[in-house]
Parts: sequence; structure tokens; C-alpha cells
Amino acid sequence: MFAPRGWHDSGGTFTSTGAIEDNQAAFDWLHEEEVVHRFGVDIQRISVGGYSFGASTVLAFAAQEPRVRRLFSIASTSSEQHDGDGRWVTGREGPLTALLSTCANT
Repeated sequence: MFAPRGWHDSGGTFTSTGAIEDNQAAFDWLHEEEVVHRFGVDIQRISVGGYSFGASTVLAFAAQEPRVRRLFSIASTSSEQHDGDGRWVTGREGPLTALLSTCANT
């Protein structure tokens, strides 16, 4: 479990794109050979998930990461996106739509 940059006590500046990139970085780290051996990570059993905004970012991340096998998303803000400046915007294609479109095209 982690908080993306600029969220809660994490350093940096918060952006939606940065949150998705941070999901990717954490997922990649869990797949590193040294981490797998040191902590006994079973890469076939890694789950990704989130709640609220985290649920939206994990959906957007999973839509672009083919190694994701297990996913949970609770109370996703799928029809809204954060603009990175502290405002929520609606009327854009949300991450759930992106994930479903990706799945339909595979």
C-alpha cells in the first residue's frame, strides 16, 4: 500500500498522471528480481486496487499494464477526473471506460 506523490504525507506535486505513474513504479518494483527474492513475492498473485480516487487511478493503470491479473476497485470516481490543480472535472472519458475499451479490444 502506498500514497502517490503529493497525496497525504508523500512528497512531490499531485497530478492524475503522476498517480498512474506511481502505480506503475510500485508494480514494476514488485517485479524486480531482487525484490522477488528478498521478500518472496509471487508475481502471479499480485493484486492491485484502490478506493475512490485510488480506484480510478488503478483502473487507468490496469488498462495499460498487461501483467495485471487481479484487480479491485471500490467506489471509483470513473466519470470524474482530477485536473491536477485541486479541481474535479466531469464529462471526460473516465478510467473505467478506458479499461472496458481496452478489454474489448484485446
